[in-house]
Amino acid sequence: MKLVNIKIIALLVISYSIALVAMTPLSWLMPYIEPVVAAQGIRLANVEGSVWQGKAVINEKIVGNVGFNWDVDVLSLVLLKAPVEIELTNSATDLKGTLVLTPFSVAIENATGHVDEVAVKSIYQSYRADIQGRLQLDEVSAKMGWDKTLAEASGTLSWSGGPISIPVGRSTQSFIVPTMLGTISSTESQWQAEVKGSTGETYIDASLTSDGVGTLSIKRELATEMKIPVPGSGSSLFDISQQVF
Repeated sequence: MKLVNIKIIALLVISYSIALVAMTPLSWLMPYIEPVVAAQGIRLANVEGSVWQGKAVINEKIVGNVGFNWDVDVLSLVLLKAPVEIELTNSATDLKGTLVLTPFSVAIENATGHVDEVAVKSIYQSYRADIQGRLQLDEVSAKMGWDKTLAEASGTLSWSGGPISIPVGRSTQSFIVPTMLGTISSTESQWQAEVKGSTGETYIDASLTSDGVGTLSIKRELATEMKIPVPGSGSSLFDISQQVF
Protein backbone atom coordinates (compact mmCIF):
# COMPACT_ATOMS: atom_id res chain seq x y z
CA MET A 1 0.00 0.00 0.00
CA LYS A 2 2.81 2.38 0.84
CA LEU A 3 4.53 1.53 -2.48
CA VAL A 4 1.36 2.45 -4.38
CA ASN A 5 1.12 5.75 -2.53
CA ILE A 6 4.75 6.57 -3.30
CA LYS A 7 4.15 5.93 -7.01
CA ILE A 8 1.07 8.14 -6.98
CA ILE A 9 2.95 10.93 -5.21
CA ALA A 10 5.86 10.63 -7.67
CA LEU A 11 3.44 10.82 -10.62
CA LEU A 12 1.77 13.90 -9.15
CA VAL A 13 5.14 15.61 -8.59
CA ILE A 14 6.28 14.86 -12.15
CA SER A 15 2.96 16.02 -13.64
CA TYR A 16 3.03 19.22 -11.60
CA SER A 17 6.64 19.92 -12.63
CA ILE A 18 5.85 19.48 -16.33
CA ALA A 19 2.75 21.68 -16.03
CA LEU A 20 4.73 24.32 -14.17
CA VAL A 21 7.42 24.46 -16.86
CA ALA A 22 4.81 24.40 -19.62
CA MET A 23 3.15 27.51 -18.19
CA THR A 24 6.38 29.41 -17.57
CA PRO A 25 6.32 32.63 -19.65
CA LEU A 26 9.05 32.48 -22.25
CA SER A 27 9.93 36.11 -21.48
CA TRP A 28 11.42 34.90 -18.19
CA LEU A 29 13.89 32.71 -20.12
CA MET A 30 14.82 35.21 -22.84
CA PRO A 31 17.96 36.51 -21.03
CA TYR A 32 19.33 32.96 -21.37
CA ILE A 33 18.02 32.22 -24.89
CA GLU A 34 18.94 35.46 -26.67
CA PRO A 35 22.76 35.16 -26.33
CA VAL A 36 22.62 31.62 -27.72
CA VAL A 37 20.62 32.51 -30.85
CA ALA A 38 22.51 35.78 -31.32
CA ALA A 39 25.72 33.76 -31.63
CA GLN A 40 24.12 32.14 -34.70
CA GLY A 41 23.31 35.52 -36.28
CA ILE A 42 19.63 35.39 -35.30
CA ARG A 43 17.61 37.97 -33.36
CA LEU A 44 14.24 37.40 -31.69
CA ALA A 45 11.45 39.95 -31.23
CA ASN A 46 7.80 40.06 -30.12
CA VAL A 47 8.18 36.83 -28.16
CA GLU A 48 4.92 35.59 -26.64
CA GLY A 49 3.80 32.39 -24.95
CA SER A 50 5.61 29.64 -23.09
CA VAL A 51 8.30 27.07 -23.79
CA TRP A 52 5.67 24.70 -25.15
CA GLN A 53 3.48 27.05 -27.16
CA GLY A 54 4.03 30.54 -28.47
CA LYS A 55 5.16 32.80 -31.27
CA ALA A 56 8.00 35.16 -32.12
CA VAL A 57 9.57 37.08 -34.97
CA ILE A 58 12.94 35.78 -36.13
CA ASN A 59 15.37 38.10 -37.88
CA GLU A 60 18.13 36.47 -39.94
CA LYS A 61 20.39 38.36 -42.35
CA ILE A 62 19.52 36.23 -45.40
CA VAL A 63 15.76 35.72 -45.03
CA GLY A 64 14.95 38.88 -43.02
CA ASN A 65 11.98 38.86 -40.64
CA VAL A 66 10.02 35.61 -40.37
CA GLY A 67 7.07 34.87 -38.11
CA PHE A 68 7.68 31.70 -36.06
CA ASN A 69 4.91 29.79 -34.25
CA TRP A 70 5.46 26.60 -32.25
CA ASP A 71 3.39 24.08 -30.32
CA VAL A 72 5.05 21.19 -28.45
CA ASP A 73 3.18 17.94 -27.79
CA VAL A 74 4.03 17.71 -24.07
CA LEU A 75 2.37 14.30 -23.62
CA SER A 76 4.87 12.74 -26.05
CA LEU A 77 7.71 13.53 -23.64
CA VAL A 78 6.90 10.32 -21.79
CA LEU A 79 7.92 8.50 -24.99
CA LEU A 80 11.27 10.37 -24.99
CA LYS A 81 10.43 12.45 -28.03
CA ALA A 82 9.26 16.03 -28.48
CA PRO A 83 7.20 16.73 -31.63
CA VAL A 84 7.05 20.48 -32.25
CA GLU A 85 4.49 21.85 -34.68
CA ILE A 86 6.19 24.82 -36.36
CA GLU A 87 5.11 27.49 -38.82
CA LEU A 88 7.31 30.03 -40.63
CA THR A 89 5.61 32.94 -42.38
CA ASN A 90 6.40 36.26 -44.00
CA SER A 91 5.57 37.94 -47.30
CA ALA A 92 7.75 35.44 -49.19
CA THR A 93 7.49 32.29 -47.05
CA ASP A 94 4.70 30.07 -45.75
CA LEU A 95 5.96 26.76 -44.38
CA LYS A 96 4.46 24.32 -41.89
CA GLY A 97 5.86 21.10 -40.51
CA THR A 98 6.79 19.06 -37.45
CA LEU A 99 10.21 19.05 -35.82
CA VAL A 100 10.74 15.82 -33.87
CA LEU A 101 13.54 15.61 -31.30
CA THR A 102 14.55 12.36 -29.57
CA PRO A 103 17.66 11.37 -27.59
CA PHE A 104 18.98 9.71 -30.76
CA SER A 105 17.81 11.79 -33.72
CA VAL A 106 16.29 14.96 -35.13
CA ALA A 107 13.73 14.97 -37.93
CA ILE A 108 11.53 17.30 -39.92
CA GLU A 109 8.24 15.73 -40.91
CA ASN A 110 5.62 16.73 -43.49
CA ALA A 111 7.12 20.13 -44.33
CA THR A 112 4.63 21.74 -46.70
CA GLY A 113 4.34 25.23 -48.16
CA HIS A 114 6.24 27.61 -50.39
CA VAL A 115 9.28 29.87 -50.49
CA ASP A 116 9.45 32.69 -53.04
CA GLU A 117 12.73 33.81 -54.56
CA VAL A 118 12.56 37.04 -52.55
CA ALA A 119 13.42 35.03 -49.43
CA VAL A 120 16.98 34.47 -50.72
CA LYS A 121 17.32 37.75 -52.62
CA SER A 122 20.53 38.73 -50.84
CA ILE A 123 22.22 35.54 -52.07
CA TYR A 124 21.51 35.76 -55.80
CA GLN A 125 21.96 39.52 -55.91
CA SER A 126 25.47 39.08 -54.53
CA TYR A 127 26.20 37.39 -57.89
CA ARG A 128 24.47 40.26 -59.75
CA ALA A 129 21.74 37.84 -60.82
CA ASP A 130 17.98 38.24 -60.76
CA ILE A 131 15.50 35.37 -60.39
CA GLN A 132 11.73 35.09 -60.27
CA GLY A 133 9.81 32.02 -59.16
CA ARG A 134 8.45 29.93 -56.29
CA LEU A 135 9.70 26.75 -54.62
CA GLN A 136 6.82 24.54 -53.45
CA LEU A 137 7.35 21.77 -50.87
CA ASP A 138 4.89 18.94 -50.35
CA GLU A 139 5.15 16.48 -47.43
CA VAL A 140 8.95 16.72 -47.26
CA SER A 141 10.46 14.64 -44.43
CA ALA A 142 14.04 13.91 -43.41
CA LYS A 143 15.59 12.26 -40.37
CA MET A 144 19.19 12.37 -39.12
CA GLY A 145 20.90 10.92 -36.06
CA TRP A 146 22.76 13.22 -33.69
CA ASP A 147 25.90 11.42 -34.88
CA LYS A 148 24.99 12.68 -38.41
CA THR A 149 23.94 9.28 -39.72
CA LEU A 150 21.19 9.62 -42.33
CA ALA A 151 17.82 7.93 -41.97
CA GLU A 152 14.65 8.18 -44.08
CA ALA A 153 13.93 11.09 -46.44
CA SER A 154 10.94 11.57 -48.73
CA GLY A 155 8.67 14.14 -50.33
CA THR A 156 8.24 16.20 -53.46
CA LEU A 157 9.08 19.74 -54.46
CA SER A 158 8.62 21.93 -57.50
CA TRP A 159 9.95 25.15 -58.98
CA SER A 160 7.40 27.32 -60.76
CA GLY A 161 9.86 28.42 -63.43
CA GLY A 162 10.31 31.99 -64.56
CA PRO A 163 12.83 34.51 -65.88
CA ILE A 164 16.44 34.67 -64.73
CA SER A 165 19.03 37.30 -65.59
CA ILE A 166 22.73 36.61 -65.10
CA PRO A 167 25.87 38.65 -65.87
CA VAL A 168 27.88 37.40 -68.85
CA GLY A 169 31.05 39.42 -69.31
CA ARG A 170 30.08 43.10 -69.39
CA SER A 171 26.47 42.42 -70.30
CA THR A 172 23.46 40.73 -68.74
CA GLN A 173 21.59 37.91 -70.45
CA SER A 174 18.07 36.74 -69.69
CA PHE A 175 16.64 33.23 -69.93
CA ILE A 176 13.46 31.42 -68.95
CA VAL A 177 13.85 28.65 -66.38
CA PRO A 178 11.33 25.85 -67.04
CA THR A 179 8.97 24.36 -64.50
CA MET A 180 10.80 21.65 -62.55
CA LEU A 181 9.47 18.79 -60.44
CA GLY A 182 11.63 17.08 -57.81
CA THR A 183 11.38 13.84 -55.85
CA ILE A 184 13.26 13.20 -52.60
CA SER A 185 14.07 9.63 -51.60
CA SER A 186 16.60 7.71 -49.52
CA THR A 187 18.54 4.47 -49.35
CA GLU A 188 20.50 2.92 -46.47
CA SER A 189 23.53 5.04 -47.35
CA GLN A 190 22.27 8.36 -48.81
CA TRP A 191 19.56 10.91 -49.50
CA GLN A 192 18.70 11.53 -53.15
CA ALA A 193 16.88 14.21 -55.12
CA GLU A 194 15.95 13.93 -58.80
CA VAL A 195 14.62 17.01 -60.58
CA LYS A 196 12.78 16.59 -63.88
CA GLY A 197 11.01 18.71 -66.46
CA SER A 198 7.29 18.68 -67.11
CA THR A 199 7.69 15.99 -69.78
CA GLY A 200 9.92 13.72 -67.68
CA GLU A 201 13.44 14.65 -68.80
CA THR A 202 16.03 14.78 -66.00
CA TYR A 203 17.50 18.23 -65.31
CA ILE A 204 19.31 17.80 -61.99
CA ASP A 205 20.54 14.92 -59.81
CA ALA A 206 21.71 15.52 -56.24
CA SER A 207 22.68 13.30 -53.33
CA LEU A 208 24.07 13.38 -49.79
CA THR A 209 25.85 10.30 -48.45
CA SER A 210 26.09 9.09 -44.86
CA ASP A 211 29.75 10.15 -44.98
CA GLY A 212 28.64 13.77 -45.50
CA VAL A 213 29.58 14.02 -49.19
CA GLY A 214 27.17 16.00 -51.35
CA THR A 215 27.06 15.69 -55.14
CA LEU A 216 25.27 17.76 -57.78
CA SER A 217 24.90 16.99 -61.47
CA ILE A 218 23.36 19.50 -63.89
CA LYS A 219 22.14 17.83 -67.08
CA ARG A 220 22.47 19.10 -70.64
CA GLU A 221 18.70 18.89 -71.12
CA LEU A 222 18.26 21.90 -68.81
CA ALA A 223 20.49 24.11 -70.97
CA THR A 224 18.70 22.88 -74.10
CA GLU A 225 15.31 23.76 -72.61
CA MET A 226 16.57 27.22 -71.62
CA LYS A 227 18.02 27.72 -75.12
CA ILE A 228 21.54 28.19 -73.80
CA PRO A 229 24.14 27.08 -76.34
CA VAL A 230 26.73 24.86 -74.67
CA PRO A 231 29.63 23.35 -76.66
CA GLY A 232 30.72 19.76 -76.28
CA SER A 233 28.77 16.58 -75.70
CA GLY A 234 27.79 14.29 -72.87
CA SER A 235 24.73 14.10 -70.66
CA SER A 236 26.04 16.40 -67.90
CA LEU A 237 27.01 20.06 -68.12
CA PHE A 238 29.01 19.76 -64.91
CA ASP A 239 29.29 17.55 -61.85
CA ILE A 240 30.50 18.69 -58.46
CA SER A 241 31.20 16.87 -55.21
CA GLN A 242 31.87 18.47 -51.84
CA GLN A 243 32.22 17.49 -48.20
CA VAL A 244 29.11 18.95 -46.53
CA PHE A 245 29.72 17.77 -42.95
